[in-house]
Amino acid sequence: MSDPLSIGYSALESLQKAISITGNNIANVNTEGYSRQIASFDGQTGYGVKISSIERNYDFYLSREVQERTAGRFEATTTSDLASRLSTLLTDPATSAAGVLDNFFSAVQDVANNPSTLPERQVLLGEAQTLTDRFQFIDGRIGALSSEINLRMGTIVSEINGLTTNIATLNDKIATSLQRTGQAAPDLLDERDRNLAGLSKLVGYNIRENDDGSFDVNMGGGQSLVSQFTALSLTTFVSTTNPNAMAVAGKSANADISSLITGGELGGLIDFRVNSLDPAQAQLGLVATTLSASFNAQQALGLDLNGAAGTALFSSTAPAVTAASANTGSAVITATIEDASALTGDRYGLAYDGTNWALQNLTTLASQAISPPATVHGFKVTVASGTAQAGDSYLIDPVGSGASTFSVALTDPEKIAAALPVRSSETLTNRGDGALTNMKVTSTTVAPTLPLANALTLTFNSAQNRYDVTGGASMNLAYNPANDASGVSRTIGGLTFTLSGTPVNGDVITISNNTSASGDNRNMLLMGGLATSKYVEGARTFSDEYSSLVTNVAVKSRKAQSAADAERVLLEQATTARDNLQGVNLEEEAIQLMRYQQALQAAAQLVSIADTVFQAMMTATQR
Repeated sequence: MSDPLSIGYSALESLQKAISITGNNIANVNTEGYSRQIASFDGQTGYGVKISSIERNYDFYLSREVQERTAGRFEATTTSDLASRLSTLLTDPATSAAGVLDNFFSAVQDVANNPSTLPERQVLLGEAQTLTDRFQFIDGRIGALSSEINLRMGTIVSEINGLTTNIATLNDKIATSLQRTGQAAPDLLDERDRNLAGLSKLVGYNIRENDDGSFDVNMGGGQSLVSQFTALSLTTFVSTTNPNAMAVAGKSANADISSLITGGELGGLIDFRVNSLDPAQAQLGLVATTLSASFNAQQALGLDLNGAAGTALFSSTAPAVTAASANTGSAVITATIEDASALTGDRYGLAYDGTNWALQNLTTLASQAISPPATVHGFKVTVASGTAQAGDSYLIDPVGSGASTFSVALTDPEKIAAALPVRSSETLTNRGDGALTNMKVTSTTVAPTLPLANALTLTFNSAQNRYDVTGGASMNLAYNPANDASGVSRTIGGLTFTLSGTPVNGDVITISNNTSASGDNRNMLLMGGLATSKYVEGARTFSDEYSSLVTNVAVKSRKAQSAADAERVLLEQATTARDNLQGVNLEEEAIQLMRYQQALQAAAQLVSIADTVFQAMMTATQR
């Protein structure tokens, strides 16, 4: 058994260390990520006491809950903030396209009401310009958001790489400390936790603890960020499915792992782009493309104020085709819009395997074999020149640039084609009341082509219950007054019309070229009818599609805000639970300090008594 003096000294030394540890706890009460340290006393039978270890008051699962909730909150907050900005852009009257779209169609109706005067036509061109300017503005702001996301992604990836490098270095130090002393230094563990906390703000991850005390850190899909003492860097590159977006690659360069990333600010940026920003730009481009195509098509079927065939009101939008950088062939692929009403707004991937071509919808992932030139989903794919090699691929975006290139091509108000190129008339000597109404032109190139080389004469044949067509075409149109008098639709080439009434045998209706277009509003009425026609994907009006765009973004914005609010509460709860265990409580530390102080005083008294006894013994032995 040791002497009392040695026992007292061991107590003094251990208590001084314990007081220092308690003081360190008090000093770090406001230090973020600091875990309360506890001195573990080890009694030595007959030989006093020593501090065997300094441990953190730490719970791995509580810390992981905080990290996961932090990643969830930063993802939701990032998505919510960006979605709110996009929603405001689409709904604010100062920036929304809804109002200018209504104004444009009102101006179309005004021209239909007064087709022969210029002021209404000038107003229409002005409203068309306002409409295209607004679409370009919205698309430009969406593009700015996309650029902001690209910049933020690059910055975040750099920050992630810096943090993972720190974590790998700390893993090494912790493993070395554990190997040398049997215990990892608490300050090193806290520092690693602080880096992990910073990482959780940027991206979600999973942790696996190794036997040597190091952590392996992995993102979704098994992408490793830290493997023991090695950090595996992330990189960014231009996406192969969206040339305006950056994608994230891991251990394999240019292998897109963006879809596997969740959590943190990076996860929020990717989620917003994929589920809100890209669909919004596609829908906006779809509205612009279909609106432009439908009006240009109707313009081409009419006559302007001077009797000339109508020309395009809006500039034409061409699908964007991007060849993959790894292509080895020389094939040049082009795409043209054939039927805007069949466009989907999705992007497509075109691939060649050496024998066959395959086209895949990148949204639905549906794939089909095609043989260019081929028309699918409203656009035509053509190999314009060169030869493709196996493995070559192309990205086709039919409407992605639809809003940015949407512009007015017509500058002369007289060239608005308000009239139809043909008109009908009933011969004055007709004895019945047969009539031809609701004339529509669907094509000028189908025989009989327009303008007509010869007038079309429809003569009623009562014996056969039909109109015999002569002149510019030779054919028969079935018509039975007993059944069809209320009106029946018939077609000659690119002309569609309604026959009605009760004609008498020999009655004649003539279809001829329109030589006086100034007061004719029939084509303008058809343009006005485009406002209510379900032209977008054959199912929705232009206003319906824009309203759908606004609603989709608003719903996602509210959902993201709700998620952000929920994650904030969950994070607060998780943080409170962790801090109750790991955080420094000043009252508890003060009580502990008093205990140590009393014990230290007692130990000092023991040393003093032991010294007095020792001195007495020394004096006694000297006599």
